[in-house]
Amino acid sequence: MRPVPHSDRDSRPWWEALGRHELLLQVCGDCGANRWPPRAICNRCWSLDWTWLAASGRASVASWIVNRHQFAPSLESPYTVVLGRIAEQEDILIPGAWAGRPDGTDLAVGMGLTAAFEDVPADAVGAADPPREQIANVDQRLGREQALAHERDDLGAADEQHRVGRQGQRLEARRLQELHSSSLASLLRRALSASPRA
Repeated sequence: MRPVPHSDRDSRPWWEALGRHELLLQVCGDCGANRWPPRAICNRCWSLDWTWLAASGRASVASWIVNRHQFAPSLESPYTVVLGRIAEQEDILIPGAWAGRPDGTDLAVGMGLTAAFEDVPADAVGAADPPREQIANVDQRLGREQALAHERDDLGAADEQHRVGRQGQRLEARRLQELHSSSLASLLRRALSASPRA
């Protein structure tokens, strides 16, 4: 059995496109930057507006690693994972399996790559994605947990502001009291010095 990557809310369309033998990139709707891996927010301009773009599938070798340990029974070792710098944007690096020599001795940095797709029969893969309802329930639960965490953070910040505010009020009250006392003393001195002596 081959392990199967699990998709999430942001990456699901990307994985589905790979199943159709398409390589997609997200494109920011505001600044136009390509991005990978898929995510909800642009890392350049923080926009939440995006769309999908069909990538050319062309890349160059940026790096690779030869795995000599068999991490899963279906992955014979050695096997090579290559990191490709895509043609569309040089700061996007996408990992993939290498179809050449298992020990990677036929690789060189800068060498050209072309994306290829391998269909894996359903009975040859490990656990598939959980049903969409399960994902939605997890997303909702995580959303509630995140909302509660933010609420706790907000309450903690409000408590801190309140504590700091109370300390500031006490300091201000002391300053006013000292000012008032010194003003009273000053007024009394003036009054005493201005009054006729007997």
